[in-house]
Amino acid sequence: MVNPLSWLRPLFAKQTPPGQAGQLNGYFAVGAERISGVVRAPFMAKGGTVDVQFVLRGVLVARCTAAFVIDHNCYEFALPGGGWFKLADVLDDSLEVHAIAPNGATGTLQPHGQTGLRAIREHLTESEDVLLDLTFGRDGTAAPHLREGWGKPEAAAAWTVGAESVLQFDAPAERGNYVLGLTATPFFAPPDVPRQEADVLLNEVYVTSFTYLRGGEQYHEVRIDPDLMASSPVATVRLRHLYAARPSDLGKPDNRLIALRVARLRLTRRAGTAD
Repeated sequence: MVNPLSWLRPLFAKQTPPGQAGQLNGYFAVGAERISGVVRAPFMAKGGTVDVQFVLRGVLVARCTAAFVIDHNCYEFALPGGGWFKLADVLDDSLEVHAIAPNGATGTLQPHGQTGLRAIREHLTESEDVLLDLTFGRDGTAAPHLREGWGKPEAAAAWTVGAESVLQFDAPAERGNYVLGLTATPFFAPPDVPRQEADVLLNEVYVTSFTYLRGGEQYHEVRIDPDLMASSPVATVRLRHLYAARPSDLGKPDNRLIALRVARLRLTRRAGTAD
């Protein structure tokens, strides 16, 4: 049986490529349609690139280049997600992500906390039924459900535009333990925009707030009261953006009022008796 906490084991227990092992560190995050991450190299001259290799059960399955970002003082990378691994591979250490610098320095990247939690959640909720799975990219499935407050879809996501964003879908007929999950990247530009927060309303009833205190793609979820889900044949989800901002106010060429770059929304019904 997979140990859902095995990803917390010390990184030095993993094998790393030959070279100056352990001089690089950082993390990788698994998003809805891409994998991104950060490599830190405290003992290297800043600049250039770092090779990032994804090894699944001893086989190199993907690689990309991490480029140095001056403003963040680290190396960053991103590549499209694919079918070459599952989140379960993160739990049982089948997937290893290695960073290799031109000077021979190496290191093993650990899964970001949100990725680890998602892997654990998926492991613990394998019996859940997926009732709705909306993707927000150009070729996604969200468009028929979007109402006011959304920008034009990008390759893998769509920005919220304005103070509120609304979407609708047919409410499930059966009572159950429903969970609404949102995968999104906040507009985050400290110190001017140090956070994002979205009040989540279902059928105009407040259910929770999703708070973002850092950049990068993140997953949030909320359990929905069965009676609230059953209160209308059409479920209306309203996101109220408390800290939406205009990039143009920060010298960037975008005058939209934005808050979240949404990649995915899922509605699931989990095993058990509804309250």
